[in-house]
Amino acid sequence: MKPDVKICDVTLRDGMQILNRDRVIALEMRLRMLEALSRSGLPYLEVGSFVSPRFIPAMQDTPEMLRAMPHMDSEIAVLVPNIRYYHELERHDHEKVNTVAVFVSASEAYSQSNTRMTKERAFESAREVAEAAGHDGFRLRGYLSYSFRDAGGKEEMDPETILRDSEALLAMGCSKIVLSDTDGRSSPRDMERIISRVGRAAGLDALGVHLHDRWGQGIANALAAYQLGVRTFDCSIGGIGGSKAVKASVGNIATEELVSLFHGMDVETGVDPQPLLEAGRLLVKMTEMAGDPLPPSKLLASRLSLHQNVPPGWLAAELQSPEPRPQAVDEQIEASEEPAGPPVSLMATMVAVPITFVTISWLISILSIPTYGYGEFLAFGGSMVAFAFGVVVATLLSKIIDGGQIAIADLPRQAHEKFDDLIKEVTRRLDIRL
Repeated sequence: MKPDVKICDVTLRDGMQILNRDRVIALEMRLRMLEALSRSGLPYLEVGSFVSPRFIPAMQDTPEMLRAMPHMDSEIAVLVPNIRYYHELERHDHEKVNTVAVFVSASEAYSQSNTRMTKERAFESAREVAEAAGHDGFRLRGYLSYSFRDAGGKEEMDPETILRDSEALLAMGCSKIVLSDTDGRSSPRDMERIISRVGRAAGLDALGVHLHDRWGQGIANALAAYQLGVRTFDCSIGGIGGSKAVKASVGNIATEELVSLFHGMDVETGVDPQPLLEAGRLLVKMTEMAGDPLPPSKLLASRLSLHQNVPPGWLAAELQSPEPRPQAVDEQIEASEEPAGPPVSLMATMVAVPITFVTISWLISILSIPTYGYGEFLAFGGSMVAFAFGVVVATLLSKIIDGGQIAIADLPRQAHEKFDDLIKEVTRRLDIRL
């Protein structure tokens, strides 16, 4: 059965450029991710980009990715920003790639922050890539960033501007124009404003959407786009991804959640959810390696924690018990200035000394009954012995509780220190001045 929608996964490009920013994700793991995504039946896979390694280090080994990956039936795409990097693609093993994606921005501000080019110059650069790629037989895809709201989300984009930019990309030879909600601040109303105008003039078949999910309404925007007639949707496993040029960037809509949405509507996607689960398990491991938060997709979290093939409680514990937040230095200093209560060792001393003192004094008093006049002397001496013994016992006890090593030869000094600590703490807490 022919799918009703086309699900385009960008995990290995848009997702990895953020997750793998420090280049800690091994190529082997990304190849395993690619295999799982391909096995799911996804018709479009974006596997990397040819960009400046200084700006996006994670994409530096895209050529190695192309050499190592097998030939696939899916549409395999790479992102290329200008003619210089297109020549990089030509120099490497590129026969496994059949689609080249170019990108421009409807926002002048974002164009200059992301590519350091004016919007006009960025379109010229994209046109140069499109001409070369079209000549070499590649399919062309054109991303149009900030198609719905301008950077920061405060201003609505003018539908006529988006239409002109889309027509310029179509004139370059792009078979698909991907309208992008780059920082995830758009709403279903924005979908209606832009898609209805551009789709009516340029044709809905030529449009796709690339949606980011800032406030949990990315899926709502996808549904709105579908109801307006769009049939091509970008997404990433777990909802990871983003742009380094966007302040407080957020990830894409999650592939598994998008597929679930359409399957719940009886819309055929041609995608098998089971391999997506395997890709999600790999992604959790990748985020662990990178020291990143777990993927934001709630559906992925739920499915993995309930899946029977994982060790019992493994992911559930990870999802419910995130790593403790490191305590800030100023918080540590503040805590040490006024402890919430006596330290464990001091509490041990305060308990052990009087108990030992009373116990031994009581025993000596009983034993001294038949001593005929020497009882008071023995009781006083026994009390002193009891006190000293209590301090030693308290020292041993506190050392054991504190987890320290006990040195018998050092007990007198330690006992003296414990006694001093006790006196200082009691006087401090009772506000006694000696």
